[in-house]
Amino acid sequence: MTGEEDVFVVKVPLESLITEDVPDKVPDNITDIQRQVLMLVMGNNRISLSQLAEQVGISKRKMLDNINKLKNRNLIKRVGSSKGGYWEIIE
Repeated sequence: MTGEEDVFVVKVPLESLITEDVPDKVPDNITDIQRQVLMLVMGNNRISLSQLAEQVGISKRKMLDNINKLKNRNLIKRVGSSKGGYWEIIE
């Protein structure tokens, strides 16, 4: 048994996570990928870097670059550890 039998992936269409108040919270001067990251985090603040990369369709390295840009602009921060923590949108 490889353990893969115990794993499943759920893909949620990005449009289903968009609420009416998202445009007010998301700045206009960020990339589409960064906007997707913010919306995914709003939908699930415990989403992992790997899950973000997979759902957006980019490499983990590129996702880390985008996360760091959002952190540097004070739009997002990680609270707690990488395993047990969560993302927080800074308003």
